[in-house]
Amino acid sequence: MSLKHGNREGARITNADAAAKGRKGGLVTAARRREDKQRRADLMALFKIEPLSAELVRNAYSVLLAMNVKQLTELAKNENMPIFLRRKARLLLQQDDILASDVTETMLDRAFGKPKQALDMGIAQKPPITILPDEVIVDQDG
Repeated sequence: MSLKHGNREGARITNADAAAKGRKGGLVTAARRREDKQRRADLMALFKIEPLSAELVRNAYSVLLAMNVKQLTELAKNENMPIFLRRKARLLLQQDDILASDVTETMLDRAFGKPKQALDMGIAQKPPITILPDEVIVDQDG
């Protein structure tokens, strides 16, 4: 029995071996990325659907957040709508206020970005400089 690195038996699998066998840990080649992209494009064409873009998701979230309860209920029941919109509508309609609040906060962050942290405006300021005249002249005529 021959022991290798780390007191494990047998030959070690290198990253190159793992990549050749399709295991996690190897490098994804450019050809593999092209194949994956083509596969996604073929599926989109097969089901006649548009791929989502970041701008489309931001717009959808801002519209969802502007809907009232009746509109959200109709959207959640509409089977022709994308599943992510239906799920978000159902989550917004939850009776659990904490869950609905978390979903709303996440959607706002994704639609408009996280707010910048407020700057500390409590900067220590020096007292203002007051300039007083050397002499005070009092007019006694008036």
